[in-house]
Amino acid sequence: MRFICHVNKGITMNRSLILLFFSLLTPMLRSQPQPVTLDQCIEAALTSNPTLKRAAGNSAEAAVGVNLARSGRYATVSTEIAGGFSDQYRSERNYETAYARLSANQLLWQNNRLTASIEQARFAGKAAEASFEAAIQEIIVSVKTLFFICQQQQQFHTIAGENVTRAGIFLQYARERVNAGLGRRSEVLKAESDLAEALFDQNAALNAYRKVLNELAMLTGLPSDQLAGHAKWESDTLESSVISKDSILKMALTQYPELQAILNISYSQESKIKEVRAARYPGVFLNTGYEWNYSPLTDDQKGWFALVTLRWDLFSGKANRYREKLEYLKKDNYHFQAEEMQNYVVREVSNRIISLLETVEQINLTRSLLKTTRENLAVAQGQYMAGTGSILELTDARLTDLQTQKNNVQAVTGYKIARANLERLTGNTLEKQ
Repeated sequence: MRFICHVNKGITMNRSLILLFFSLLTPMLRSQPQPVTLDQCIEAALTSNPTLKRAAGNSAEAAVGVNLARSGRYATVSTEIAGGFSDQYRSERNYETAYARLSANQLLWQNNRLTASIEQARFAGKAAEASFEAAIQEIIVSVKTLFFICQQQQQFHTIAGENVTRAGIFLQYARERVNAGLGRRSEVLKAESDLAEALFDQNAALNAYRKVLNELAMLTGLPSDQLAGHAKWESDTLESSVISKDSILKMALTQYPELQAILNISYSQESKIKEVRAARYPGVFLNTGYEWNYSPLTDDQKGWFALVTLRWDLFSGKANRYREKLEYLKKDNYHFQAEEMQNYVVREVSNRIISLLETVEQINLTRSLLKTTRENLAVAQGQYMAGTGSILELTDARLTDLQTQKNNVQAVTGYKIARANLERLTGNTLEKQ
């Protein structure tokens, strides 16, 4: 019975220790920071970037301009009150005079001048919105590029660390061969030199990684220490897409924000021409109100009125003609800019598709070469340990494998950046189409 009690107490104590261990371990696991994702970096950049804030301000100003133009549809209500002295209607020494007026003035017709003004403001607002979207897309592609380069540089640093480990192992091999009387002292010196070079490359990779982190921190507003915990580099990132070149070009011509901005500016200019041409025609106004007048010679005069007024500028020194000519010249200029932008889109879509396909070929090539260099390194390592290979052959195999790994990382990063640049033209991620 006593033995059973002691066993139960031991089991209870073990359970308590286990529960205590997990109670201490769980907060530590929860406190570990999660990797910073690309979406988080993009969101931070869109929130803090001053260029984007300025573009948003321009878009808001354009929206107010539309409302300002629409306000011309409503009548203008005004009041006027005056009092003082005048000898026009004086009575003996009484020079007092006064009047008050409340009136409403409404434009009835002037060859759709008001409609043209509203259209001009509306297209200008669309152009500002497109420019705002262009600023957003430019920030997104900049964040993507820096984020991918950060992953690349971090992977370079990891590869450099693995290279240092290999160089240290090969140095140990060389020392063992010398101690066993199978090698020469020069092999140890060569291995030591290779290790020092590998350490230098590792430090250079770390410094390059830190520089890119600082650039990403400036763009996103996030501290570099937090960004250092970003998502790791991944090698398998190829995504199949069945979208044809014509489909991508069609998307780019209809969605590229810079092109949409210049097209809307051109449409706004056409409305501006309509507004200027409408100024040639007379304006028909409705003027209604109530008026009161006082003078010493007459009784108070008051009453309402409703008048239809025809107002026509007959001569202004050909100002309207020159203004219309100027607006036509601006329209032609915007038209040429739109054609230039369309040619840019067509050219860039072709070039960026070619760049994307080149990176896919580079990835496949470097993956194939990587298998070969790994096998060659294993063979050179085995031959050196067996005494049939030299330290130079082992070093060459190690450096060749190192460079192939870097080339593979660069190819994958180039693929990601090329895809982001192509998506910049379409304004959408291609796999979602």
